[in-house]
Amino acid sequence: MDLNQKTLANPISLEGKGLHYGKNATLNILPAEPNTGIVFQRVDIEEKPIIKAEIKNVISTHRGTTIQKKDINIATIEHLLSALWGTGIDNAIIQIDGPEVPILDGSSQPFVEKILEAGITIQDKPREFIEIKEPIIYKDDDNNVELIAVPDDDFTINVLIDYNSSYLANQFASLESLDLYKKDIAKARTFVFLRELETLYNNNLIRGGELENAIVIVDKETSKQEIDHLATLFNKPKLDVVPQYGILNNLTLFYPNEPARHKLL
Repeated sequence: MDLNQKTLANPISLEGKGLHYGKNATLNILPAEPNTGIVFQRVDIEEKPIIKAEIKNVISTHRGTTIQKKDINIATIEHLLSALWGTGIDNAIIQIDGPEVPILDGSSQPFVEKILEAGITIQDKPREFIEIKEPIIYKDDDNNVELIAVPDDDFTINVLIDYNSSYLANQFASLESLDLYKKDIAKARTFVFLRELETLYNNNLIRGGELENAIVIVDKETSKQEIDHLATLFNKPKLDVVPQYGILNNLTLFYPNEPARHKLL
């Protein structure tokens, strides 16, 4: 493990549409001084407010992670943060001209590719580490989520998902080294159940969803009329169900357990 902090060697620029608000935004990710951390800046607002990516600034994790300072929000930051973590970046200034990070292809891969293309600089300040000396357990009974961190000499992340669904079996994913992040995790795309699509859309979410950036799991008996209606809703010429995977044919899977890998991401 690298003991010193890292930042980008060169700036990065990306643009795209946000998943939920459906608004276009441009991201400029800049190198930053040691101990800066990961900070966002809303450059579309006159004061250009800065919001640090810290747990105290998180106001929602419903369908994405949103941070806020005063009344200024930045939404759907999780894929970008995962890419920065997966490539070892400690310090970066992320300038954005809108309220939501672009969804791109629904994974962290486009961010990872840009980071690696820009290059990584090792800085002259050491990283700070937190040592876990006893198990830490967090439970969210409302969402049936449990997180456990235990002391260990090696780094490992294990994820088990169980939606109690006959359409999506229990899945397991694991990451034992950041060296494997790009190959094994970064390409895993977000997923959604078919039964959720229209409700989310009618609640002014997934307005940037174009079915090119999400795996749609067909979790109910569905008529051709329903599928055709969704195709119209999301401006697709035609949609079908892929029987062997139980997903819509908008995407093919990169991994058999891609949903679990995305949760790990």
